[in-house]
Amino acid sequence: MKWILILFFSLLLVLPLMATEKPIEITVLKAGVSDLSKVAGFEKWGTTDNYFVKRFAELEPGIKVILTDADISQGNTITIDSLVAAGKAPDVYQDHISRVGKFIVPEYALPISDYVDLSYLNPKMIEQFKRGGKVYGLPLSLVNQGMILNMDLLEAIGYKVPDNWTLDDFRAMAKLVKEKAPGKYATVLFAQNQSGDYFFMNWFASFGVKFYSEGYKESTFEKTGGAKGLAWFMEMYNNGWIPKEAANLNDDDYLLMLSKGEVATGGLYLGHLPILESAVKQGLIDKPITLKYVSFPNNAPACIQLAAIVGHNTKDKKRNEAIAKYIKFVTSAEYQTLDTLYQGSVPTALAVTAKSAHPLWPGQVAVAQKNGLYDLGLALPQFGEIRKQMYPLLQRMYAGELTPDQVAKMYTENVNKILAKK
Repeated sequence: MKWILILFFSLLLVLPLMATEKPIEITVLKAGVSDLSKVAGFEKWGTTDNYFVKRFAELEPGIKVILTDADISQGNTITIDSLVAAGKAPDVYQDHISRVGKFIVPEYALPISDYVDLSYLNPKMIEQFKRGGKVYGLPLSLVNQGMILNMDLLEAIGYKVPDNWTLDDFRAMAKLVKEKAPGKYATVLFAQNQSGDYFFMNWFASFGVKFYSEGYKESTFEKTGGAKGLAWFMEMYNNGWIPKEAANLNDDDYLLMLSKGEVATGGLYLGHLPILESAVKQGLIDKPITLKYVSFPNNAPACIQLAAIVGHNTKDKKRNEAIAKYIKFVTSAEYQTLDTLYQGSVPTALAVTAKSAHPLWPGQVAVAQKNGLYDLGLALPQFGEIRKQMYPLLQRMYAGELTPDQVAKMYTENVNKILAKK
């Protein structure tokens, strides 16, 4: 009887503690939020924010996710840099690889391969996240870029883009846009900051330019013809095929002009199409623009958008385990199915079979299948610093201060200095 009383009183002491035990809170810094109200099978969540918090809570009730939005308006890592400097590094950072890559280093990142069996992911996509044999970050899903055509504008000027079009074909189109559609442009280049630079960096692929040597040991931009691509930028600039304000424009300006039908062509990812499609609701245009995907001229390989995720190694075993569970959740086949349906991504989780129902999705994917992918070095830890090197030089080139040859040389030298840093 005595032992029963002891057990009873022990339970009285333990049960309240169990009932009041708080879940582990992990902080997640992420970029942007998406509307899921029309994504089949995921409508009930409303937004990606709700999905990340509430769906994960269903799977892991002992872990609470606190979301924070990163400021990516300038295309940099200012938000996480400030948090890290203040000793408040987020437990998880999920964003574009060009920003996340800076933190995929052993000094900062959780070695996710120590916590999670990664066999559910495409092994080829994991390689770029390895440092010294361990995996320190993971890919989400990727989407390749193509060149989007404003078919309404091209029809109005009487131009049909031929299969396998060339730079001469683009020149012919650009001349017609300037002649027959005053106030509109063949395409848009911008250089206010690095945000969205992938939209125009794809042009260098049309000239066979390679940004790096094998193993990313040095920049090969200059030696593989970077100046030719830059000379093409100046040809378009001097002929009025792009806005004269190029040095002061940014990617938001470009997307606005494209959504209003003021641009004939431009680099674009399927995930940006909702911006264009919202133009009618905003009263910017009367009806949606008719669009079509093709490759950049000369069958250029396609730039990619790759989202990635990295955990902070907190040195606390339980917290690190919670972080690892969230990372596995966000890279799972379930979430990547959502991402594929929403923005036409190509999944990196092997079990995903979903395909986007968007009518432009096959055209976007076909560009990569035919021409391959263009390597800008997105996964390099130094990429955030490398990315800052091009746009100031472009500003000076458009102002007439530098020639294409000078820009190619200076850019290459700057990148090599960054790559040489340990």
